[in-house]
Amino acid sequence: MKKIKTVQDFLKSYYDKNVEKLQKDYPGLPFNRLLDEYCEFDNSKSQDVFFMENPAFFEKLKLGIPLEYINYKSYFYSNEFYVNQDVLIPRSETEILVEDAINFINKNYHEGFKVWDIGTGSGCIPLTIACEIKKPLVIYASDLSNEALEVSRINFDNLQDKIDEKSKIKFIKKDRLEGVDFKVDLILSNPPYIKFGSNKDQVHQNVDSYEPHMALYLRDDDYDEWFDKLFSQVSQTLSETGIFIMEGHESNLKDLEEISRKYFKNIFINKDYTQRDRFLHISL
Repeated sequence: MKKIKTVQDFLKSYYDKNVEKLQKDYPGLPFNRLLDEYCEFDNSKSQDVFFMENPAFFEKLKLGIPLEYINYKSYFYSNEFYVNQDVLIPRSETEILVEDAINFINKNYHEGFKVWDIGTGSGCIPLTIACEIKKPLVIYASDLSNEALEVSRINFDNLQDKIDEKSKIKFIKKDRLEGVDFKVDLILSNPPYIKFGSNKDQVHQNVDSYEPHMALYLRDDDYDEWFDKLFSQVSQTLSETGIFIMEGHESNLKDLEEISRKYFKNIFINKDYTQRDRFLHISL
């Protein structure tokens, strides 16, 4: 008796035939991830009887569009976030920054504790913190992109049931900390830290093609000045007992550490899961 073909059977055949290109466009992509994404897109289940393929999904795959943008979702820490091409796709290494931020808040919490996330994008950093800290926080999430702020507001709406009802979260269009005239206990940022000239060749072609350049790159000639201004603003805004945690590029982080020494005494570099330099921890 002929075995009935399922959606999983069809996807496995497609995966095996196209694995070389899939691994080029989606490095490390396991079959089960592809199956899950297809079923989400197709509104089907893996063991459903297969009738016909959904061509729109495979057209997007052929173009190398990130899976997160195909289904408009990305998992970060313990939540699902809505994403589109107006925001960066959250990366697992950024969870280290969030974990360090949560630990700092738990150790130093006080009433009216203020958090500022610079370049918030999808809002994954501040909203994850708000979900995990079971106490009221005052959170400012800023970005230069109106479209990115709209995405972060959507994610707030989706997650607000997990956030302390007394927390105050404000989404603000702003360049870094320009014009901020009060002190903040914890400042966070995953800024554009890739040099467009020097580091761009290390960026996967599909990241360069589909993710927002404004959130990825700075011009080489502007790089040091941009961060110098950021560090200056942070030094004026950070409370005496506060901390600034920033994600950065492993090739440039030591240079940024030196620039930050114009404004700060206490600086150390933390590593990511691959033991590469990834985060600056800065305090007054």
